[in-house]
Amino acid sequence: MVAEFIEFSSVFEEKRIAIKKRINLIIQEAFKFWAKKLVPLIHILDYESSLKAPSINIKKFLYQAR
Repeated sequence: MVAEFIEFSSVFEEKRIAIKKRINLIIQEAFKFWAKKLVPLIHILDYESSLKAPSINIKKFLYQAR
C-alpha cells in the first residue's frame, strides 16, 4: 500500500512538473506574441512622448520590466 502511494505520488509529481513547464512555455509564447504586436505601438508612443516629455522612455521601461 505504501509502495503504491509512493508510486502514485511520484507520477503525480511528474505530471505536475510537466504541467508547470507547459504553462510557463505558454506564458513565454504569449509574451513574445504580444511583444511583436506592441513594438510598433511602443515606437509611436515613445516618439510622441519624446516630443512631450523627453525624460519618459517607454522602451527602456518595458525592457526593464522583462
